[in-house]
Amino acid sequence: MNTNHYVTALKRTPDILHSVLFKDGGHLSIAICRITLFTYLYIHVFSAIEGIGIGTEAYYSRVNTDAYTPKSLLFLLFPNSPPRFEIVAAILFTAKISTISAVIGFFTRLSMITSVLSLIFLASLQFAWEPLWSHPYNSGLIAGIGFMFGRAGDFLSVDRLVRELIFKKPPNTDRPVYYWPVYLGMFGVATVYFGGFYAKWSTPDFTYNFSWVWSDNLRNAMSLPWLIRGQELPWNVAWIVNNPIIWKLGAAAHLATQGLPILAMFSMRKPWIRLLEGSVFAAGVPALLFAMGMWNPEWMLLTVFFIDWDHFLGKRFGYEGYSETTHRAPRLQLLATSAFASAFILVNLVIIVVRYDDRGTSLLYPFSSMNFYSGVRAQRPFSVHQHYPFTYGEVILNYEDGTSTKWFCTPQINSLYLATFRNTNVDNKLQQQYGALRSVVNNVNRRKGPDENAEHYIQDCAGKVRMHGIESIDLYSSILHVPSYPTKIESFEIGSRALVGHYDVDSDTYLVAAGDYAWDTDTKSIAIRVLQQGFAEPDIDMYLANDPWRNDDPGPLIPLPGEWTENKYLLKMEELEAIGEGRFPIVIRVNDPISGDHDFFGGILYR
Repeated sequence: MNTNHYVTALKRTPDILHSVLFKDGGHLSIAICRITLFTYLYIHVFSAIEGIGIGTEAYYSRVNTDAYTPKSLLFLLFPNSPPRFEIVAAILFTAKISTISAVIGFFTRLSMITSVLSLIFLASLQFAWEPLWSHPYNSGLIAGIGFMFGRAGDFLSVDRLVRELIFKKPPNTDRPVYYWPVYLGMFGVATVYFGGFYAKWSTPDFTYNFSWVWSDNLRNAMSLPWLIRGQELPWNVAWIVNNPIIWKLGAAAHLATQGLPILAMFSMRKPWIRLLEGSVFAAGVPALLFAMGMWNPEWMLLTVFFIDWDHFLGKRFGYEGYSETTHRAPRLQLLATSAFASAFILVNLVIIVVRYDDRGTSLLYPFSSMNFYSGVRAQRPFSVHQHYPFTYGEVILNYEDGTSTKWFCTPQINSLYLATFRNTNVDNKLQQQYGALRSVVNNVNRRKGPDENAEHYIQDCAGKVRMHGIESIDLYSSILHVPSYPTKIESFEIGSRALVGHYDVDSDTYLVAAGDYAWDTDTKSIAIRVLQQGFAEPDIDMYLANDPWRNDDPGPLIPLPGEWTENKYLLKMEELEAIGEGRFPIVIRVNDPISGDHDFFGGILYR
């Protein structure tokens, strides 16, 4: 191509951008997408956030505030400590009013911007107690960011009625400005699936293969939600996870359904193909229920972006599918919109491609690589069936009659145990473990009946949990595992389990012990520092669990050779070499004549 061709192509760039971003028509599409998107945001995001008690004084007593990890707008406004609940309550009220206003189209653009930003703030607070975040809100919030600056109040809105009935201004939808917010909204919705597809294909180490499909991965991934909830596998899940050919074919089909919706971006002028790609997006929602027993049915509302409403329903509203106009958007508007659209798409794609939030340091919520369930939940070599270990927190309630029960689906349990796995400063670690246990105790107390002596039960995922007669509460940090095929999956097995903390009800005593380790240059040894609180006369012994990731039966705890120097346990290099290679959970056994013996999780020794 010669220089003249380059110059010609460069001159045509504004025309190309205009034909894509400022295509004629779209006033019906943007109106229907506005109504549906903000209805989704109200019933799925706002209602869920309001339902967990955000904005009430009691909310902070039920979460581990010591693990505060702010993101997004929360990080910008409150980087060091959580906002006062009065501020949160005000933002919650603002989110409610603005979201409803956006649905009905009242002060439409201001309402949309306010709704999206306030909901991002509130969602960031909900996920501020863990380094990463969950993904149920991402698709709608990302779509909202791309959509919120659009001119969405010119049709099917209160704003239009006000202009017509009060200000006597005739309706004017002869503007080429309606489609670009719809395109960006659709892109935001589709990236959630595309991010999952890319993460599964790229693998955590960027090897770009389909080990996610051809390993035991789907067997383990499908079993985990049911085992964690303490529920029996339904017949359809049991059928899949006990037949290798079925689970591998199912994994391939799942990957295909996640990769297809993004192609709708290239089907803007092909409404039937775009509708088909949107149908694939919608079908993935009930498929998740069938396979995993969990779903977000509200996600199906977002299929609205994949439908060209002007094409299919335009005649019913008195025009031939698309309004024809010779108007051109002003150059400044074209440049501003192009810059915003490019930045929005680029940020999404870069985060997805580099898997930025894998590091646990991303502040860009709700932008995410959407790598949920993308790790291969199987052990190498993938051609061999092996047990699958995973980490989780467990809450055990011990009763005065000597019985115990596990409280499945404990609030915030997915993050409460995480501090024990980090080799961070032991002072901070001890405080975080205490905070995690305290949040469990607060949740138990909140669910107790008004009469301490009366029987009182609550419903959890697996059945009823007795909330009266509790003698003590244990919060465990555990390595559990799914048994290897062909063993029938009925429940997970325990590889290693040690305490985050123990609470005694009668004495109102919190027992916690924590540890960290580092290389000590003076003694040329590994120095394990141990701190504890709540014990009267503690005597501490150190142990290791024999690599439950490698061994499906780790056996008894291994006494850790070494010696105490003040609050440090020194492990010489030759003693370390004798341990061998692997990942060894450190167990801190605290012996106390008053409180008894308790094993605490002291981190992981990597060899």
